[in-house]
Amino acid sequence: EESSVKRVYFYQCVDGQPIFIHPLNSRCLIHEYGSIEGSIPELTCTIVAMEHYTQSPELRSRYRYFSHLPLGCPFILCEVDVTPFIGEETYQHFKSDFDRRSKARHVKEQKRKKYRLRLCVDTTA
Repeated sequence: EESSVKRVYFYQCVDGQPIFIHPLNSRCLIHEYGSIEGSIPELTCTIVAMEHYTQSPELRSRYRYFSHLPLGCPFILCEVDVTPFIGEETYQHFKSDFDRRSKARHVKEQKRKKYRLRLCVDTTA
């Protein structure tokens, strides 16, 4: 019976690669439109950040929308700029999450720059 089939909706790269929008972006769209299936059918947007993963039992339980991926399968979560698709109320609702992620990216980039600088100094010594 078709009514017993549970459907899961998510945004994936149009060419079929295992590249998906970040769960924070999905939550924003769900907040704005009520559901992913009720949201915009196709997004063309700017990528803010990409996170590379390999499917594992832990990730399967953490990101249940991607549980269809086989264990060991590499996939990418892209945080995208959804502001053109959401209203101010939705943006404000998730602003602290966006700010926290932005700050974490900045800290990570600063650490990466320090590490690269240390490598350059160490190799010339």
